[in-house]
Amino acid sequence: MFMRIIGCLSAFALMVLGGCGDLQYVKTTPEAKHFHPKSIGVLPVEVGINTEAKGVIDKVIADDLMKRRWLEKVLASPAIQEELSKDEVLRKAMTDYVSKLMTVSFSDPELSSRMGSAFRVDALLVSDLDFWEYTTHGENKVARVGLALTLVEAGTGAVIWSARHEVQEKYRWWRPELVNVAKKIVDQMIDRMPH
Repeated sequence: MFMRIIGCLSAFALMVLGGCGDLQYVKTTPEAKHFHPKSIGVLPVEVGINTEAKGVIDKVIADDLMKRRWLEKVLASPAIQEELSKDEVLRKAMTDYVSKLMTVSFSDPELSSRMGSAFRVDALLVSDLDFWEYTTHGENKVARVGLALTLVEAGTGAVIWSARHEVQEKYRWWRPELVNVAKKIVDQMIDRMPH
């Protein structure tokens, strides 16, 4: 009887702990198992009204990808922005691409291929920041960061993987730094990204 109770408690603990690390939304295409990019371009993150996160979240994403050493080349947002500042046609292509992807979920293969060639990368990572804030939920004060990531095969425009997640950290007196909350969410999300 005692062993049966221990077994049930162990199974319950595994179910609870297993569910804790899961993302709110993940979609991986069957092509992901054959997609192993050597290089990736981290497009500038769409921050919306969260202007204080501009540049900060981009760096968190690029740093996380670089520390993993999955890829031979990680082209971070500043390098992409430098290229865009020199080429107005490329800048328009990126703006049009991201707009189509965000508004109608269409990954334009012509535009993604043009960006892949210009940036000399196999994959593009498109990011959209949903939340970057301190707020309250009921009586709890929370630091909250929400993010969506989309991995695109640059040459074909195929969306290989997409995910959306949110991390909240409760606090009482001292606010956690939002950049530290962002590091946690990015780490959890990139862990699930095909490579």
